[in-house]
Amino acid sequence: MGSTSPTVRIGVIGDFGNRSRIESWAAADMRLNDVSSVVTVGDNVYPFPKGVATYETHVGQFFSSWLSSHSFFPAIGNHDWNGPLDAAPFEAFFGVPRYYDVTLGQVHFFFLDSDDREPDGIRWDSRQAAWFRDRIAASPDDCFRFVVFHHPAVSTKVDQSDFCIGCEPVPEMDWPWKEYGVDGVFSGHAHWAERFEHRGVMHWTVGNTTDDLDATGFPVDERNAFFASKSGYVLMEVSPGRVDIGFRFVREPVVRDVVSMKKRCS
Repeated sequence: MGSTSPTVRIGVIGDFGNRSRIESWAAADMRLNDVSSVVTVGDNVYPFPKGVATYETHVGQFFSSWLSSHSFFPAIGNHDWNGPLDAAPFEAFFGVPRYYDVTLGQVHFFFLDSDDREPDGIRWDSRQAAWFRDRIAASPDDCFRFVVFHHPAVSTKVDQSDFCIGCEPVPEMDWPWKEYGVDGVFSGHAHWAERFEHRGVMHWTVGNTTDDLDATGFPVDERNAFFASKSGYVLMEVSPGRVDIGFRFVREPVVRDVVSMKKRCS
Protein backbone atom coordinates (compact mmCIF):
# COMPACT_ATOMS: atom_id res chain seq x y z
CA MET A 1 0.00 0.00 0.00
CA GLY A 2 1.08 3.55 -0.42
CA SER A 3 0.85 6.63 -2.56
CA THR A 4 2.76 9.84 -3.16
CA SER A 5 -0.49 11.74 -2.50
CA PRO A 6 -1.49 12.67 1.05
CA THR A 7 -3.61 9.91 2.53
CA VAL A 8 -6.02 9.45 5.40
CA ARG A 9 -5.69 6.12 7.15
CA ILE A 10 -8.63 4.32 8.73
CA GLY A 11 -8.35 1.15 10.80
CA VAL A 12 -11.17 -1.41 10.76
CA ILE A 13 -11.26 -3.79 13.72
CA GLY A 14 -13.73 -6.42 14.86
CA ASP A 15 -14.63 -8.80 17.68
CA PHE A 16 -11.86 -7.25 19.72
CA GLY A 17 -13.21 -6.31 23.14
CA ASN A 18 -11.68 -9.00 25.34
CA ARG A 19 -8.65 -7.04 26.57
CA SER A 20 -6.32 -9.39 24.72
CA ARG A 21 -2.75 -8.90 23.58
CA ILE A 22 -4.13 -8.61 20.04
CA GLU A 23 -6.34 -5.68 21.00
CA SER A 24 -3.32 -3.99 22.56
CA TRP A 25 -1.17 -4.74 19.50
CA ALA A 26 -3.81 -3.42 17.08
CA ALA A 27 -4.09 -0.11 18.95
CA ALA A 28 -0.30 0.29 19.06
CA ASP A 29 0.12 -0.69 15.40
CA MET A 30 -2.55 1.75 14.27
CA ARG A 31 -0.79 4.53 16.13
CA LEU A 32 2.47 3.60 14.37
CA ASN A 33 0.65 3.67 11.02
CA ASP A 34 -0.87 7.12 11.69
CA VAL A 35 -4.45 5.86 11.64
CA SER A 36 -6.66 8.91 12.12
CA SER A 37 -10.00 7.12 12.61
CA VAL A 38 -11.06 3.70 13.85
CA VAL A 39 -14.11 1.82 12.59
CA THR A 40 -15.40 -1.33 14.28
CA VAL A 41 -17.64 -4.13 13.02
CA GLY A 42 -19.02 -4.82 16.49
CA ASP A 43 -18.58 -7.01 19.55
CA ASN A 44 -16.75 -4.17 21.27
CA VAL A 45 -16.81 -6.00 24.63
CA TYR A 46 -16.76 -9.61 25.83
CA PRO A 47 -18.63 -11.40 27.20
CA PHE A 48 -21.15 -8.55 27.61
CA PRO A 49 -21.36 -5.03 29.06
CA LYS A 50 -22.58 -4.84 32.64
CA GLY A 51 -22.73 -1.09 32.13
CA VAL A 52 -20.70 1.81 30.74
CA ALA A 53 -17.77 0.86 32.98
CA THR A 54 -17.22 -2.31 30.96
CA TYR A 55 -16.53 -0.24 27.86
CA GLU A 56 -14.13 1.96 29.80
CA THR A 57 -11.96 -1.05 30.68
CA HIS A 58 -12.38 -3.04 27.47
CA VAL A 59 -12.23 -0.20 24.91
CA GLY A 60 -11.19 3.06 26.55
CA GLN A 61 -8.01 1.56 27.98
CA PHE A 62 -6.72 0.83 24.47
CA PHE A 63 -8.31 3.43 22.17
CA SER A 64 -8.50 6.55 24.34
CA SER A 65 -6.77 8.83 21.82
CA TRP A 66 -9.38 8.13 19.11
CA LEU A 67 -12.25 8.23 21.56
CA SER A 68 -11.19 11.60 22.96
CA SER A 69 -10.87 13.07 19.46
CA HIS A 70 -14.29 11.68 18.43
CA SER A 71 -12.62 9.52 15.78
CA PHE A 72 -13.84 6.11 16.95
CA PHE A 73 -16.90 4.76 15.12
CA PRO A 74 -18.35 1.44 16.28
CA ALA A 75 -21.01 -0.85 14.89
CA ILE A 76 -23.07 -2.69 17.49
CA GLY A 77 -22.63 -6.47 17.80
CA ASN A 78 -24.49 -9.26 19.54
CA HIS A 79 -22.18 -9.13 22.57
CA ASP A 80 -22.94 -5.42 22.91
CA TRP A 81 -26.61 -6.40 23.13
CA ASN A 82 -26.08 -9.31 25.55
CA GLY A 83 -25.88 -7.38 28.82
CA PRO A 84 -28.74 -6.75 31.26
CA LEU A 85 -29.28 -3.25 29.85
CA ASP A 86 -29.40 -4.30 26.17
CA ALA A 87 -27.90 -1.62 23.90
CA ALA A 88 -28.03 1.25 26.42
CA PRO A 89 -24.38 1.01 27.61
CA PHE A 90 -23.16 0.94 24.00
CA GLU A 91 -25.10 4.08 23.13
CA ALA A 92 -24.10 5.86 26.33
CA PHE A 93 -20.37 5.15 26.11
CA PHE A 94 -19.85 5.83 22.42
CA GLY A 95 -22.44 8.59 22.10
CA VAL A 96 -23.92 7.09 18.93
CA PRO A 97 -27.26 5.39 18.20
CA ARG A 98 -27.56 1.77 17.12
CA TYR A 99 -27.39 2.78 13.46
CA TYR A 100 -25.98 5.99 12.03
CA ASP A 101 -23.68 7.33 9.32
CA VAL A 102 -20.49 9.39 9.15
CA THR A 103 -18.33 10.78 6.36
CA LEU A 104 -14.54 10.51 6.66
CA GLY A 105 -12.91 12.37 3.82
CA GLN A 106 -14.30 10.90 0.60
CA VAL A 107 -15.73 7.81 2.31
CA HIS A 108 -19.33 7.72 3.56
CA PHE A 109 -19.78 4.97 6.17
CA PHE A 110 -23.20 3.59 7.12
CA PHE A 111 -23.26 1.71 10.42
CA LEU A 112 -26.19 -0.69 10.74
CA ASP A 113 -27.51 -3.02 13.43
CA SER A 114 -27.69 -6.63 12.21
CA ASP A 115 -28.92 -8.12 15.50
CA ASP A 116 -32.46 -9.50 15.54
CA ARG A 117 -33.09 -7.59 18.77
CA GLU A 118 -32.99 -4.31 16.84
CA PRO A 119 -36.47 -2.81 17.44
CA ASP A 120 -36.46 -1.11 14.03
CA GLY A 121 -35.83 -4.40 12.24
CA ILE A 122 -33.04 -5.74 10.07
CA ARG A 123 -34.83 -6.78 6.88
CA TRP A 124 -34.86 -4.71 3.68
CA ASP A 125 -38.47 -3.68 4.40
CA SER A 126 -37.66 -2.53 7.97
CA ARG A 127 -37.62 0.95 9.45
CA GLN A 128 -33.83 0.75 9.69
CA ALA A 129 -33.60 0.01 5.96
CA ALA A 130 -35.92 2.92 5.19
CA TRP A 131 -33.53 5.19 7.14
CA PHE A 132 -30.63 3.83 5.08
CA ARG A 133 -32.42 4.56 1.80
CA ASP A 134 -33.24 8.08 3.00
CA ARG A 135 -29.61 8.75 3.90
CA ILE A 136 -28.45 7.47 0.51
CA ALA A 137 -30.98 9.74 -1.21
CA ALA A 138 -29.72 12.69 0.82
CA SER A 139 -26.09 12.04 -0.20
CA PRO A 140 -25.98 12.05 -4.02
CA ASP A 141 -22.41 13.36 -4.16
CA ASP A 142 -20.76 10.53 -2.21
CA CYS A 143 -17.48 9.36 -3.71
CA PHE A 144 -17.16 6.04 -1.85
CA ARG A 145 -19.81 4.25 0.21
CA PHE A 146 -19.13 1.48 2.72
CA VAL A 147 -21.60 -0.32 4.93
CA VAL A 148 -20.57 -1.69 8.34
CA PHE A 149 -22.52 -4.20 10.43
CA HIS A 150 -21.67 -7.10 12.68
CA HIS A 151 -23.18 -10.35 11.37
CA PRO A 152 -22.07 -11.31 7.85
CA ALA A 153 -25.02 -11.60 5.50
CA VAL A 154 -23.25 -14.31 3.51
CA SER A 155 -20.06 -16.37 3.63
CA THR A 156 -18.06 -18.38 1.14
CA LYS A 157 -17.99 -21.36 3.49
CA VAL A 158 -19.53 -24.22 1.55
CA ASP A 159 -21.19 -26.19 4.37
CA GLN A 160 -23.36 -23.70 6.27
CA SER A 161 -24.67 -26.47 8.57
CA ASP A 162 -21.36 -26.44 10.43
CA PHE A 163 -20.34 -22.81 10.01
CA CYS A 164 -19.00 -22.24 13.50
CA ILE A 165 -20.82 -22.28 16.79
CA GLY A 166 -22.95 -19.15 17.05
CA CYS A 167 -21.47 -17.29 14.09
CA GLU A 168 -23.78 -18.25 11.25
CA PRO A 169 -24.55 -15.63 8.57
CA VAL A 170 -27.70 -13.50 8.83
CA PRO A 171 -29.26 -13.54 5.34
CA GLU A 172 -31.77 -10.83 6.35
CA MET A 173 -28.86 -8.38 5.95
CA ASP A 174 -28.24 -9.33 2.32
CA TRP A 175 -29.67 -6.05 1.06
CA PRO A 176 -29.31 -4.88 -2.60
CA TRP A 177 -26.11 -2.95 -1.90
CA LYS A 178 -25.04 -2.52 -5.52
CA GLU A 179 -28.36 -0.90 -6.38
CA TYR A 180 -27.56 1.86 -3.88
CA GLY A 181 -24.00 2.50 -4.98
CA VAL A 182 -22.30 0.72 -2.08
CA ASP A 183 -18.63 -0.06 -2.81
CA GLY A 184 -17.98 -2.48 0.03
CA VAL A 185 -19.39 -4.20 3.11
CA PHE A 186 -17.48 -4.80 6.35
CA SER A 187 -18.72 -7.41 8.85
CA GLY A 188 -17.32 -9.56 11.64
CA HIS A 189 -18.82 -12.16 14.02
CA ALA A 190 -16.82 -15.01 12.47
CA HIS A 191 -13.33 -14.77 13.96
CA TRP A 192 -11.26 -14.84 10.80
CA ALA A 193 -10.20 -12.63 7.86
CA GLU A 194 -12.07 -13.06 4.60
CA ARG A 195 -12.73 -11.20 1.35
CA PHE A 196 -15.13 -12.12 -1.41
CA GLU A 197 -17.40 -10.57 -4.01
CA HIS A 198 -21.14 -11.12 -3.72
CA ARG A 199 -23.74 -9.75 -6.16
CA GLY A 200 -21.24 -7.27 -7.55
CA VAL A 201 -20.08 -5.82 -4.21
CA MET A 202 -16.90 -6.65 -2.27
CA HIS A 203 -17.34 -8.01 1.26
CA TRP A 204 -14.76 -8.20 4.04
CA THR A 205 -15.05 -10.27 7.23
CA VAL A 206 -12.93 -8.60 9.90
CA GLY A 207 -13.65 -10.66 13.02
CA ASN A 208 -9.98 -11.30 13.63
CA THR A 209 -8.86 -8.54 16.03
CA THR A 210 -8.66 -11.23 18.68
CA ASP A 211 -6.55 -14.14 19.92
CA ASP A 212 -9.70 -16.31 19.97
CA LEU A 213 -9.82 -17.29 16.29
CA ASP A 214 -12.46 -19.67 14.94
CA ALA A 215 -11.60 -22.99 13.34
CA THR A 216 -11.12 -22.62 9.58
CA GLY A 217 -10.51 -26.12 8.23
CA PHE A 218 -13.29 -26.10 5.65
CA PRO A 219 -13.73 -25.56 1.89
CA VAL A 220 -14.85 -22.24 0.45
CA ASP A 221 -16.69 -21.57 -2.79
CA GLU A 222 -15.51 -19.88 -5.98
CA ARG A 223 -16.36 -16.36 -4.74
CA ASN A 224 -13.61 -16.45 -2.12
CA ALA A 225 -10.69 -14.17 -2.97
CA PHE A 226 -8.82 -14.25 0.34
CA PHE A 227 -9.05 -16.21 3.58
CA ALA A 228 -6.79 -16.37 6.64
CA SER A 229 -7.03 -17.56 10.22
CA LYS A 230 -4.73 -14.84 11.51
CA SER A 231 -5.12 -12.07 14.05
CA GLY A 232 -5.12 -8.50 12.80
CA TYR A 233 -7.24 -5.72 11.32
CA VAL A 234 -7.98 -3.96 8.03
CA LEU A 235 -6.06 -0.85 7.03
CA MET A 236 -7.69 1.63 4.62
CA GLU A 237 -5.78 4.39 2.86
CA VAL A 238 -8.00 7.10 1.42
CA SER A 239 -6.64 9.63 -1.06
CA PRO A 240 -8.44 11.77 -3.65
CA GLY A 241 -10.47 9.43 -5.86
CA ARG A 242 -8.85 6.29 -4.45
CA VAL A 243 -9.22 3.80 -1.59
CA ASP A 244 -6.69 1.03 -0.86
CA ILE A 245 -7.85 -1.72 1.52
CA GLY A 246 -5.75 -4.58 2.91
CA PHE A 247 -5.25 -6.86 5.90
CA ARG A 248 -2.63 -6.08 8.53
CA PHE A 249 -1.60 -9.21 10.47
CA VAL A 250 0.44 -9.71 13.63
CA ARG A 251 4.13 -10.35 12.96
CA GLU A 252 3.81 -9.67 9.22
CA PRO A 253 5.72 -6.65 7.87
CA VAL A 254 3.48 -5.92 4.87
CA VAL A 255 -0.22 -5.33 4.30
CA ARG A 256 -1.81 -8.38 2.64
CA ASP A 257 -4.44 -8.75 -0.09
CA VAL A 258 -4.58 -5.07 -1.02
CA VAL A 259 -7.60 -4.02 -3.10
CA SER A 260 -7.60 -0.63 -4.83
CA MET A 261 -10.74 1.24 -5.82
CA LYS A 262 -10.54 4.32 -8.04
CA LYS A 263 -13.18 6.85 -9.07
CA ARG A 264 -13.51 10.32 -10.54
CA CYS A 265 -15.15 12.23 -7.71
CA SER A 266 -16.60 15.71 -7.75
